[in-house]
Amino acid sequence: MHNGAKVAGGHGRAGELLLSAGAHLTRTAAPPGAAERARGRPGADTLDEARCHAVLRQAAAVLLAHPDPAFYRRLPLVYRALLELPPSPARRGLTGFCDHAAAEPEARLAAHYTRVFDPRGRRALQLTVHTFGGHGDVRRRGHALARIQRVLADHGWSVAGPEPHDHLAVLLEFAARGDAAAGEVLLNRFRSGVEPLRARLHQDRSA
Repeated sequence: MHNGAKVAGGHGRAGELLLSAGAHLTRTAAPPGAAERARGRPGADTLDEARCHAVLRQAAAVLLAHPDPAFYRRLPLVYRALLELPPSPARRGLTGFCDHAAAEPEARLAAHYTRVFDPRGRRALQLTVHTFGGHGDVRRRGHALARIQRVLADHGWSVAGPEPHDHLAVLLEFAARGDAAAGEVLLNRFRSGVEPLRARLHQDRSA
């Protein structure tokens, strides 16, 4: 990808490619009951809506990764996958960030990311920090991380990168590529951490 250039859009099956090429998780086994769930799949309209949610969540998961070479390799695919979706505020926000990331010098974007998402700060992407406090109940945070790890393992997934299990990008990718219902439960469980994070990013006017 060329620095300073806008990401070019495109057509095709970019959404499927994005969902098959994970950034934070790897499949370890087929989850129990996968064959039974496949036989009882919902109708086309529900699948279309579910696919839109999955692509949006996977796009957000990729864009919340540290802007390293892998991030920039995935950026054009994320953009193309988003363009395949119906217009929405979420799509507009994510494509806008893709343009920003493509135009921003890599070193500047990486420095901004590190400064904004300091894991010890009020905008940490580790959601148990917001639930239990950065220097709060270490035991309760440890139990929460173990529960998340167990949920992922029960559905045949493990964390592939350096992010901890409570990282927002990990939970978004699990909801997108793993099990949507179980992922929704985890995201809702830590919603008390997501909401202040969103508010602080808006307050800081961070891209």
